[in-house]
Amino acid sequence: MFTISDHFVDEAKRISSLGKGSKINPTKLVIHYTAGSTLSSAISALKKHNNSYNLFIDKDGSVHQARALNRRAGHAGRSNWKADSGLKNESSLNGNSVAISLVNLGYHRHYSGGFWWYGEKGGKYKPPKVPDQDANKLSSIYSPRSVIHWDPYTDAQVETCEKLVEAILSVYPSIDEIVGHDDVSINSKFDPGPDLPVQKWREKYGKEGSLGLEAYVDSPDDELNLRDRPVYLGGKVERVLKQGDRVFIRSVSYVGGLSSAALINTSSNRNRALTGWASVDTTGNNTHDGFVYMGYLTKTPLAPNYQKKLLEGAAMF
Repeated sequence: MFTISDHFVDEAKRISSLGKGSKINPTKLVIHYTAGSTLSSAISALKKHNNSYNLFIDKDGSVHQARALNRRAGHAGRSNWKADSGLKNESSLNGNSVAISLVNLGYHRHYSGGFWWYGEKGGKYKPPKVPDQDANKLSSIYSPRSVIHWDPYTDAQVETCEKLVEAILSVYPSIDEIVGHDDVSINSKFDPGPDLPVQKWREKYGKEGSLGLEAYVDSPDDELNLRDRPVYLGGKVERVLKQGDRVFIRSVSYVGGLSSAALINTSSNRNRALTGWASVDTTGNNTHDGFVYMGYLTKTPLAPNYQKKLLEGAAMF
């Protein structure tokens, strides 16, 4: 069991090179992976980009703390989660969340010659590689048909993470939900991925939060497709929602700023931009059921000028 004093985990080793951050009142706990093989490489990369996590969990289960738990960390980037209104490209959970990151490579996106490869450069695949028969071949809930190998977490990391989550929640009752970075920044960095039991912890500690913004299908042809992914990613229709059907909007997905699918699309926007597509819950079970295009809903969490852009593009879908 971990203990926390003055916003620091007593058992954690301190990291002093990643800044302090401004004070926050945390309402979310966001879990990540570092997308690297060592703690030192993660710290170097974060320092280079002036980013940070509050806590790191190394492969041996040891805990390392860079910022106090009531201090802002640059970890979520452009992100959104169950917003009610005013959502913009620049919206971020950095200002109200604690970040835990586990040292982990992440997913191996390339498959060739019977192996799953982590990287690719100059037309050649780069290790580490995993034989197909040894791959776990899991899929993200946001890309259910994309089955790939995910670097497994160590047992020590999973055990430590659960204990940290429990300790943090006991000290910060303001935290009402546990999420993964892949929940709040859909189609960005797919962390922590399906190999970490985030949903189990959400249920165990009663931290699933509200259902999200309630809206209803309002379509010119009385129907709205529920897809496994946004259509710009080749999403397939899972089922058809009918006029007046209720949905709860969980998170609006992102895309590169130069894509035609982006709500704000200028040559100067090199960062991710919001799309018209949202992860929704259709049953009130507080889980992701698929994606819908928000132009055919009675309301969205978008800021007014984004909403106008959304409606102008609705004819495309």
